[in-house]
Amino acid sequence: MHSSINVYIATILILLLAVSHTAISKDDISIPSMPTEFEPNSLQPYGALNPNAPDETKQFSFMVGEFDCQDKSARPDGSWVESKVIWNSSYFLNGSGIQDKFWSETVVATGTRIFDSAKKKWVVNYFQTSPAYYSGVWEGLIEGSDMVMRASRGEGESRLTFHNINNDSFDWRGESIDKDGNASAFWIINCQRKS
Repeated sequence: MHSSINVYIATILILLLAVSHTAISKDDISIPSMPTEFEPNSLQPYGALNPNAPDETKQFSFMVGEFDCQDKSARPDGSWVESKVIWNSSYFLNGSGIQDKFWSETVVATGTRIFDSAKKKWVVNYFQTSPAYYSGVWEGLIEGSDMVMRASRGEGESRLTFHNINNDSFDWRGESIDKDGNASAFWIINCQRKS
């Protein structure tokens, strides 16, 4: 008896599927348009700011585009090594955030910058694969004329500061701050927009 009921149920399911496939054609299915109008494309190689993004998203728009940079990073022995950098940024998440891509002779990295309206702070996620994998999260705001991001590191913090910001250039400084508030720079970058 159970097997005949199972066959009956299976037959009804097959008939329902057949009817549903003939009753609905491909043209009847409404597929919503994908939210990509503010993504990078051939007309907007770096994307565009989404008018529905938080107003604060404009604060990082100085980074959008392609930059040639000079990079100085501290070695463990206290000496500095210099290299050339290409730093490109574009809007992503359909114009609601900014993603950068960073290439130097020694570092390959990317970062995402999203303004968190609930926290009322920027959240920056950083990923590096060369010379070794590293990731980190910083949060911050505008402080005066600088964009300052911070992350706790033991008893101190890591502070990343964009400064000397204008339409064609910006400078960046990475510092370790000890528990007494003393700052020690570990990375300095000067960038000029490509023409």
